[in-house]
Amino acid sequence: MAASSGSPNHPETFGEELRRLRESAGLSLDDIAAETKISKRILHAMEDGKFQYLPERIFSRNFVLQYARTIGFDEQRLGHWFDEAWARFELRSGSHPALRVAETVAPRTIRWNVVVPAVLALLLLAIVAYLIGRTLSRSRSELEAVTIAATPTASPTGVPRPSPTAFLPTLVPEDSVEEAESRNLRFAVRIPEGAECWIRYRDGQGRSEQKLLFGGERLELTLPPPVRLTVGNAGAAIVEMGNRSWDRLGLQGRVAHFELTREGLREIRAGNGND
Repeated sequence: MAASSGSPNHPETFGEELRRLRESAGLSLDDIAAETKISKRILHAMEDGKFQYLPERIFSRNFVLQYARTIGFDEQRLGHWFDEAWARFELRSGSHPALRVAETVAPRTIRWNVVVPAVLALLLLAIVAYLIGRTLSRSRSELEAVTIAATPTASPTGVPRPSPTAFLPTLVPEDSVEEAESRNLRFAVRIPEGAECWIRYRDGQGRSEQKLLFGGERLELTLPPPVRLTVGNAGAAIVEMGNRSWDRLGLQGRVAHFELTREGLREIRAGNGND
């Protein structure tokens, strides 16, 4: 099957080329959907060049290769066109990862006029801490001696003498701040009827997963915070946590990045390395 001249390296021209190749093969969208099991909504988005409604690139590229096999076209060629069109889509939508330039750090000279006073100050603090600890230890020993002296020396026969420390309260350690922060977040992502959205989430331990959600679906998650969320169609997703919910996360079709903590949901600008 012959392709049109030129490289369809924009989402719109790529979609037009898909439609032209399918019609040249004498197939309908229903035929493609029946053969590949791909949702007709996704097929429409591919042929309309609306990449914002597609799942993440790795899934979408697999759909394109299945599409090529079904219409009898060169998979490698169609996949190359898709990669070029997707790169332009990322640049246009603001979801393209930013390039990081390594900073060169010039060697620093030792400033002895700062180091020497700092070392002396640390030594002085260590001496003061030692003296304070020694004083506190001595005071505690004297307090225990007074407590023992105040205890009656004689006791009724057969009745054991209570230990001097028997009346000291038992200290129960409270949860540390780190343990409190590590408690899991329970939240859900809901998609209204008639919409589609893909999401990628990464928990506080670095584990990551992504899913494609359809209208009416509700994904419940329990993850350690903070949780990073990337939403492929920000206008369609609703995030719910406890008695709070966040909707209208952005424009329809926009790719947006968020961080979810116990305090709430906040947006992270695309391209700052937080996706």
